Amino acid sequence: MAAQIDRDDLHLAAERRQQAAVGRGIKSVGVREDQDRRALACPAVTCQSAPADRKGDAGGLCGTGVGHGRLASSIWAGPDLDIERVAARNRRGGPDRTLKYLRETQRMRLLIAVLGLACLTAPIPAYAQPGPPPDRASDRADLHAGWARLLTLYLREDAQGANRFDYQALRETQADREALDAYIAGLEAIDPDTLSRDEAFAFWANLYNAVTVRLIVEEDPQDSIREIRPHLFAAGPWGMELVTVAGQALSLDAIEHDIMRERYEAALVHYAVNCASISCPDLQPEPWRGETLDADLDEAARGYINDPRGVTVTGQGLRVSRIYRWYREDFGGDEAGVIDHLLDYARPELAARIRSNPQISGHAYDWSLNRPED
Repeated sequence: MAAQIDRDDLHLAAERRQQAAVGRGIKSVGVREDQDRRALACPAVTCQSAPADRKGDAGGLCGTGVGHGRLASSIWAGPDLDIERVAARNRRGGPDRTLKYLRETQRMRLLIAVLGLACLTAPIPAYAQPGPPPDRASDRADLHAGWARLLTLYLREDAQGANRFDYQALRETQADREALDAYIAGLEAIDPDTLSRDEAFAFWANLYNAVTVRLIVEEDPQDSIREIRPHLFAAGPWGMELVTVAGQALSLDAIEHDIMRERYEAALVHYAVNCASISCPDLQPEPWRGETLDADLDEAARGYINDPRGVTVTGQGLRVSRIYRWYREDFGGDEAGVIDHLLDYARPELAARIRSNPQISGHAYDWSLNRPED
């Protein structure tokens, strides 16, 4: 009998513990009920993008393989629900709405589990798929057509074969000034990171040259671009912020030195950008384009080096452009490196003369505007 009483006491104590646990479970289920309803209303894409709101929950309840354990524990957290045991207790006189509530809650949890797994395995909608922006500049027919037209109209070749730009004629033609503004504004609206490497080089070089032309047209210096100074101690306009690309205000210096010389072969950058001066490498008659960039840069370098503006052979040695002194580090870092660079692009006759006396005796540079001669 004593053993029977002990077993009954133990059974009663266990039952009370179970009942208390069930009570706590009902309370926790009630707290989660709103969460469950919100989860049911949550579409798959929302689940995929939901931010983590708890430590260790990378991606919320739903994700792409992360947080599955969190999903299961969130749905099944709390004590196990022994429905038959509760039913037996109800038959002894307890209210049956607890059993009904528990069964409904368990069905709710099962439904959420199924929907959660569906959320985890559902395909990402098409609009959420990663990919290139829909308006890639490289997909346009000809990004630089406007600039090509202006070069055709206003670039002139002088008697020595150097290219000069008719700034005054453009200044007097309002429609073409607006066309230049529109071309530059079109480039400003493009993210150059959407372009290929060669297309991006062409983008920056054409932008630099177009902005320089506009600056000369607007400011109308009498003799040299260096007359345009934002303050007394400036050497010229190169530090002025003149254009905005991808939200970043940029100067000509920033385009040439911080972007182009940093990202590309620095020596060739100098043949691509034009500073509106006689001794600068020519402004080319066609815009730079990614598909012909290598050949065009090679031709530009050869054209400059085989012109007296680039190299002149004298009895004392070579008189070369000051570009090769200002940016010596881009051409090998020393005089020997500069000479090697010149030989890479010199035509046979000039190359032979350079080899006969391979030393630099002086530097020269003419800052006069590259406008047509009177």
